[in-house]
Amino acid sequence: LGDWSRVNDDISYQTYENWVKKEEGEYIGLGYTLKERDTVFKENIRLLKEGENWVFEVSGVNKEMTPFKIVSVSHNEFVAVNDTNEFPKKIHYKFHERQLNAIISDEKSTIEFKFKSLP
Repeated sequence: LGDWSRVNDDISYQTYENWVKKEEGEYIGLGYTLKERDTVFKENIRLLKEGENWVFEVSGVNKEMTPFKIVSVSHNEFVAVNDTNEFPKKIHYKFHERQLNAIISDEKSTIEFKFKSLP
């Protein structure tokens, strides 16, 4: 939860994520990238418990919302997959010592986002 700033971004970009708990079993996130004062990327994210399963949903990137099924969870990380999505097919979030890492990947490439907590 909270506000996060990417620390391994290209020097001309600033990437952020913000997470809030909407209610029990639902978290809302916003990810966006700025170049100077212009927003060059934006996505709405939702982590939602459906029955016994968790789903990671991304909207604002594709025409339709893209769901990722959570396939692995521990106290400080989760892995979500959607094999039908073009990219990424896998999203891995891990929280460790006030740092949040998000790794998105498919069979050919991997992009790592390292975030620090903003005060």
